[in-house]
Amino acid sequence: MSAHLAIAPVLAPFVAGLALLALAGMPPRLERAVSVLALLAQTGIAMALLASVAQGDILVYRLGDWPAPWGIVLVADRLAAAMVLITTLLALFAAIHAGDGADRHGRHFHVLFQLQLFGLAGAFLTGDLFQPLRVLRGAADRLLRAAAARRRRRTHARRAALRGAEPARLDGVPVRRRAALPRWAR
Repeated sequence: MSAHLAIAPVLAPFVAGLALLALAGMPPRLERAVSVLALLAQTGIAMALLASVAQGDILVYRLGDWPAPWGIVLVADRLAAAMVLITTLLALFAAIHAGDGADRHGRHFHVLFQLQLFGLAGAFLTGDLFQPLRVLRGAADRLLRAAAARRRRRTHARRAALRGAEPARLDGVPVRRRAALPRWAR
């Protein structure tokens, strides 16, 4: 198992994010519970990774068995394992705190949260300087696209409300109508 322990902190949030995405219609309480349980598992994996490299050993995992210049190589040393553990602990506490209702503001809060952890773990464990930038760029690209889609939905809902269409809703929250625009501004 220690040979595959270097990729486990990357795969765990990815699988959790996919599972949360597949179960998109579940109640918010269940979604929170699945997310926190996944984060507890990720914390255990990070602790096991840190324990396995605590004596100065370095775990190397080559994705696809490609050598370093052409393939992605994950390298787990003490610093990388400590960073992964700190990140998962902070994420666990953040997810617990978000369970007070802050996670209701976003449609796929827990899915995006897990995918963000996927990108961070990948950035901490990659073996060169180029791969963390690529991993973080990919994660940021997905997060920004989701935010842009939400902004477009919000803008269309507000414009419909200004035109006097039926009351618009954005993520379950009614958009209040403003005073009607003058004819020249329509």
